[in-house]
Amino acid sequence: VSVSDDGGLTWHNAQRLTSGSILPDGNWGDGHSENSDISADGRFVAFVSEATDLTANPQPARLPQIYVRDLLTGAMQLASRSLSGGGGNGPSGAPQLSEDGRYLLFESDASDLVDGDENKTKDVFVRDLQENRTFAISVKGDGTGTGNGISGSARLSADGHFVVFQSSAANLIVTADSNLAPSEVYVRSLEQGLTQRISQPTI
Repeated sequence: VSVSDDGGLTWHNAQRLTSGSILPDGNWGDGHSENSDISADGRFVAFVSEATDLTANPQPARLPQIYVRDLLTGAMQLASRSLSGGGGNGPSGAPQLSEDGRYLLFESDASDLVDGDENKTKDVFVRDLQENRTFAISVKGDGTGTGNGISGSARLSADGHFVVFQSSAANLIVTADSNLAPSEVYVRSLEQGLTQRISQPTI
């Protein structure tokens, strides 16, 4: 992967050069792009970009957004998509794809990606790129919204079914615990919709 002077990303192999942040007409996007990840088979690339013209619906603000490009079809989609269909109202970053490219993990300060995000800080999200649905990972134990603290440093399992992350939130698990440290490590199962604190003493 190389980065051009204007921030475009280019993936190299022996047969071809393909840019992730290039427009259908062959021109570069109008903003800086960085922090890329690629699926195991090399088909899907996720990256962060401040460009406003990477999709058919231009973004009004130069906030870092997450995009995913299908290198087989050339299709580009905005992944940090708000509930109204535009880009999120806060910066997004740290994209990570599952091996098959279906699930995208990312972190965002946006408050309009899912319902119930009222903590006004960074949260962890997963987007199902096949179903076009975004799920908050750093959610309250009762599932009513995002946690009451900052969350990040997330990693996605290869199959996209588990996310491990760090959080200062004190309400991510149902069971009350007065012994929480300023920051704890959690794992969430997307299939079960359950969060477990990992950084706790064993009995």
